[in-house]
Amino acid sequence: MDETIKVTGLSKSYAGNKVISNIELSIGTGQVFGLLGANGAGKTTTIECILGTRKADAGSVSILGLNPRKDRKQLFEQVGVQFQEASYSDKIKVWELCEETACLYRKAANYEELLRQFGLWEKRDAFVNELSGGQKQRLFIVLALLPDPRVVFLDELTTGLDTKARRSVWKSLDALKQKGLTIFLSSHFMDEVEVLCDTIAILKDGNFIFTGTVQEAIHQSPYDNLEEAYLWFTGEEETDDECHNAENRNQAVFSRYGHGDLRTLPAGRDGGTARYHLWKSARFRGSKLFLFRAVLWSNFHDCNLRRWRYGPPVGDF
Repeated sequence: MDETIKVTGLSKSYAGNKVISNIELSIGTGQVFGLLGANGAGKTTTIECILGTRKADAGSVSILGLNPRKDRKQLFEQVGVQFQEASYSDKIKVWELCEETACLYRKAANYEELLRQFGLWEKRDAFVNELSGGQKQRLFIVLALLPDPRVVFLDELTTGLDTKARRSVWKSLDALKQKGLTIFLSSHFMDEVEVLCDTIAILKDGNFIFTGTVQEAIHQSPYDNLEEAYLWFTGEEETDDECHNAENRNQAVFSRYGHGDLRTLPAGRDGGTARYHLWKSARFRGSKLFLFRAVLWSNFHDCNLRRWRYGPPVGDF
């Protein structure tokens, strides 16, 4: 398989703090590559350094055999980009923005077809500021595909989309992949990664702690799904000892407040803390229904919404 993206020894620091360090990466033509990592892990910086929109401190990058900093004009016609954040004039209509963007390329894709494909045709005469968050996100994907690229970079591509829209985007991207498009995406949605990605890399503290396929990631972990495997690799999930300590706290709460019946919990500090422990217990037991009920009762039956939103006071533990 031909190599479309090659990254060697890529590093970047800000004010002496390493953001990414010695990144190595190879992506073949027609592959979908997923970059995973927590907020602040360095995903966006990695994408920017690969694209050449941010200068790396060290390392080399090749996209389609070209240097993204030295050969930007040539790559501009062949690479589409959807950044996590984009800003356009509020008083421009959807079709006008597509027309203006298409004019930048010698051979642009048919934006009318793309608008239909991504469910935005009926919004073509709407102003950009009138679109919902999900509609804007789909529009940004359309703009990234306008150059009819050979490679596309999608940073958090389905953030803000509902389930139906996400699945529609997946279907469209899979069809483009079948035509040979190479896709580099970052995502927090593990179901999305499992459906779309041929290979993934998990980024933590600026370093790759895993590279390989989804199945390889699951196989190397003690779990049977990607979400748990990802948490295991990154260390974001609590340890068994922490879970055990939390269960002990939960049992104490149940004994004190009527075996976990949320309707019997008092308002105020103790009630908020008890609800938090009940939420933890629900998560450990994997009970989505219990968690849902816990959130509803906490939000609507006392004044502890702020405690739910921002977590319990430090002094509660």
